Amino acid sequence: RCAATFRQTDFRGGCNGASIRLAPEKDWRVNVAMDQVLRILGHVRAQFATAAGALSWADLIVLAGNTALEEVGSPPMPFQGGRVDATDGSRSDDLEPREDLNPILEVKDTMDLMGLTPHEMVALQARPRSPSQQRRLGYSGSWTTNCCE
Repeated sequence: RCAATFRQTDFRGGCNGASIRLAPEKDWRVNVAMDQVLRILGHVRAQFATAAGALSWADLIVLAGNTALEEVGSPPMPFQGGRVDATDGSRSDDLEPREDLNPILEVKDTMDLMGLTPHEMVALQARPRSPSQQRRLGYSGSWTTNCCE
Protein backbone atom coordinates (compact mmCIF):
# COMPACT_ATOMS: atom_id res chain seq x y z
CA ARG A 1 0.00 0.00 0.00
CA CYS A 2 2.89 2.42 0.60
CA ALA A 3 3.62 2.68 -3.12
CA ALA A 4 0.19 4.28 -3.61
CA THR A 5 1.37 7.46 -1.87
CA PHE A 6 4.37 8.11 -4.16
CA ARG A 7 4.34 11.46 -6.00
CA GLN A 8 6.78 12.07 -8.83
CA THR A 9 5.99 15.79 -8.67
CA ASP A 10 7.86 16.31 -5.38
CA PHE A 11 9.15 12.78 -4.65
CA ARG A 12 7.15 12.53 -1.43
CA GLY A 13 5.37 9.40 -0.28
CA GLY A 14 6.24 5.95 -1.47
CA CYS A 15 7.88 3.13 0.44
CA ASN A 16 11.18 4.78 1.35
CA GLY A 17 10.83 5.80 4.97
CA ALA A 18 8.19 3.16 5.75
CA SER A 19 5.84 5.95 6.85
CA ILE A 20 2.96 3.51 6.63
CA ARG A 21 3.94 2.39 10.15
CA LEU A 22 3.77 5.95 11.56
CA ALA A 23 1.03 8.49 12.24
CA PRO A 24 -0.73 9.93 10.36
CA GLU A 25 -0.43 7.27 7.62
CA LYS A 26 -0.98 4.26 9.88
CA ASP A 27 -4.33 5.74 10.96
CA TRP A 28 -5.75 6.32 7.48
CA ARG A 29 -8.92 4.37 6.69
CA VAL A 30 -7.24 2.70 3.70
CA ASN A 31 -4.62 1.24 6.06
CA VAL A 32 -7.05 -0.46 8.45
CA ALA A 33 -5.54 -3.65 9.93
CA MET A 34 -2.05 -2.65 8.76
CA ASP A 35 -0.90 -2.98 12.37
CA GLN A 36 -1.54 -6.73 12.10
CA VAL A 37 0.67 -7.00 9.03
CA LEU A 38 3.40 -4.90 10.63
CA ARG A 39 3.32 -7.04 13.77
CA ILE A 40 4.00 -10.16 11.67
CA LEU A 41 6.72 -8.38 9.70
CA GLY A 42 8.26 -7.24 12.99
CA HIS A 43 8.99 -10.88 13.85
CA VAL A 44 10.64 -11.35 10.46
CA ARG A 45 12.65 -8.15 10.89
CA ALA A 46 13.93 -9.27 14.31
CA GLN A 47 15.43 -12.38 12.70
CA PHE A 48 17.66 -10.20 10.53
CA ALA A 49 19.03 -7.88 13.23
CA THR A 50 22.83 -8.00 13.27
CA ALA A 51 25.64 -6.19 15.00
CA ALA A 52 26.02 -4.09 11.86
CA GLY A 53 22.39 -3.00 11.94
CA ALA A 54 18.95 -4.22 11.01
CA LEU A 55 16.92 -4.69 7.90
CA SER A 56 15.04 -1.42 7.41
CA TRP A 57 11.26 -1.45 7.71
CA ALA A 58 11.10 0.18 4.29
CA ASP A 59 13.10 -2.61 2.60
CA LEU A 60 11.17 -5.29 4.48
CA ILE A 61 7.79 -3.90 3.42
CA VAL A 62 8.84 -3.77 -0.25
CA LEU A 63 10.39 -7.25 -0.09
CA ALA A 64 7.26 -8.65 1.57
CA GLY A 65 5.08 -7.10 -1.15
CA ASN A 66 7.28 -8.52 -3.91
CA THR A 67 7.24 -11.94 -2.26
CA ALA A 68 3.46 -11.91 -1.83
CA LEU A 69 2.97 -11.05 -5.50
CA GLU A 70 5.38 -13.79 -6.58
CA GLU A 71 3.57 -16.30 -4.34
CA VAL A 72 0.32 -15.69 -6.25
CA GLY A 73 1.90 -16.05 -9.67
CA SER A 74 3.68 -12.82 -10.52
CA PRO A 75 6.93 -13.23 -12.43
CA PRO A 76 10.02 -12.84 -10.22
CA MET A 77 10.51 -9.23 -9.20
CA PRO A 78 14.00 -7.80 -8.77
CA PHE A 79 14.68 -6.33 -5.35
CA GLN A 80 17.08 -3.50 -4.62
CA GLY A 81 17.62 -2.72 -0.95
CA GLY A 82 18.91 0.47 0.60
CA ARG A 83 15.75 2.20 1.76
CA VAL A 84 15.89 4.00 5.08
CA ASP A 85 13.27 4.42 7.79
CA ALA A 86 11.70 7.75 8.69
CA THR A 87 11.65 8.73 12.35
CA ASP A 88 8.31 10.52 12.09
CA GLY A 89 5.42 10.62 9.63
CA SER A 90 5.36 14.35 8.96
CA ARG A 91 6.12 13.93 5.25
CA SER A 92 2.77 12.12 4.91
CA ASP A 93 0.69 14.88 6.48
CA ASP A 94 -1.16 15.86 3.31
CA LEU A 95 -0.89 12.66 1.26
CA GLU A 96 -3.98 10.84 2.55
CA PRO A 97 -6.15 9.57 -0.30
CA ARG A 98 -9.27 11.70 -0.64
CA GLU A 99 -12.73 10.29 -1.09
CA ASP A 100 -14.64 13.48 -1.89
CA LEU A 101 -13.46 13.92 -5.47
CA ASN A 102 -14.95 12.87 -8.78
CA PRO A 103 -13.56 9.32 -9.14
CA ILE A 104 -12.48 9.78 -12.75
CA LEU A 105 -10.70 13.07 -12.09
CA GLU A 106 -9.16 11.64 -8.93
CA VAL A 107 -7.65 8.71 -10.83
CA LYS A 108 -6.29 11.00 -13.54
CA ASP A 109 -4.81 13.40 -10.96
CA THR A 110 -3.29 10.51 -9.04
CA MET A 111 -1.75 9.08 -12.21
CA ASP A 112 -0.21 12.48 -12.98
CA LEU A 113 1.14 12.92 -9.43
CA MET A 114 2.66 9.45 -9.44
CA GLY A 115 3.90 9.51 -13.03
CA LEU A 116 2.03 6.32 -13.93
CA THR A 117 0.65 5.01 -17.20
CA PRO A 118 -2.93 3.69 -17.22
CA HIS A 119 -1.62 0.09 -17.16
CA GLU A 120 0.59 0.85 -14.15
CA MET A 121 -2.33 2.48 -12.32
CA VAL A 122 -4.52 -0.59 -12.88
CA ALA A 123 -1.77 -2.84 -11.51
CA LEU A 124 -1.31 -0.60 -8.46
CA GLN A 125 -5.02 -0.74 -7.69
CA ALA A 126 -5.15 -4.56 -7.76
CA ARG A 127 -6.35 -6.09 -4.50
CA PRO A 128 -6.03 -9.62 -3.22
CA ARG A 129 -9.30 -11.52 -3.43
CA SER A 130 -8.60 -13.49 -0.27
CA PRO A 131 -11.82 -13.90 1.75
CA SER A 132 -9.85 -13.77 5.01
CA GLN A 133 -8.19 -10.49 3.95
CA GLN A 134 -11.59 -9.06 3.01
CA ARG A 135 -13.07 -10.01 6.41
CA ARG A 136 -10.06 -8.56 8.25
CA LEU A 137 -10.59 -5.25 6.45
CA GLY A 138 -14.35 -5.26 7.04
CA TYR A 139 -15.50 -6.19 3.55
CA SER A 140 -17.57 -9.04 2.16
CA GLY A 141 -18.32 -10.26 -1.33
CA SER A 142 -16.57 -8.08 -3.87
CA TRP A 143 -14.90 -5.46 -1.65
CA THR A 144 -18.10 -4.01 -0.28
CA THR A 145 -19.33 -3.61 3.28
CA ASN A 146 -22.85 -4.36 2.00
CA CYS A 147 -23.22 -8.09 1.35
CA CYS A 148 -26.13 -7.45 -1.02
CA GLU A 149 -24.32 -5.21 -3.51
